[in-house]
Amino acid sequence: MADPLQPTSAGKKRKSRGSQGQINLIGRLDETLQESAEHQAVIVELRKQRDSEFTRANALSEEVAQLKERTKQRDMETARADALSEEVVRLKERVKQHEEGGKISAGGIEALKHMNYILSHATKDTITDLSGHVKSSMLLSAHHEMKELILARILEIELDVQHLEKTIDMVIAGHY
Repeated sequence: MADPLQPTSAGKKRKSRGSQGQINLIGRLDETLQESAEHQAVIVELRKQRDSEFTRANALSEEVAQLKERTKQRDMETARADALSEEVVRLKERVKQHEEGGKISAGGIEALKHMNYILSHATKDTITDLSGHVKSSMLLSAHHEMKELILARILEIELDVQHLEKTIDMVIAGHY
């Protein structure tokens, strides 16, 4: 009979299987450690990429802030240029109005109306009176050529007054 203290062949197999199991386990542990090291390397690389992306994102944020500031300044300069352009247009219009006789205020229009009234009534009456006086005095006079020159001049004055009246009416109406 076999010695009970000695392992049987089945036990030896078990023992060898146990050794083989330990070898397999050690092999798997080595593989796991190797995979873990690879994972660690990947993790380190990913962290580097993440840090690089953060750095890039921060730089882009700064660039966006600078672009916003430049856009704000450009918009302010554009608004200022537009305001200056409008002012230039207004100044050109004022110069044009000044060259054409100036801008007429409400008080100026009232003054023109008064001037028109004077031209319409008082000046015409005076010219008519003067014309009548010249005609009557000239009739008595022997200087016929002189009478015609004076009457021609009075006619010119009457035409000038009529033209001035029309111009004033157009200015008052806003068509001049």
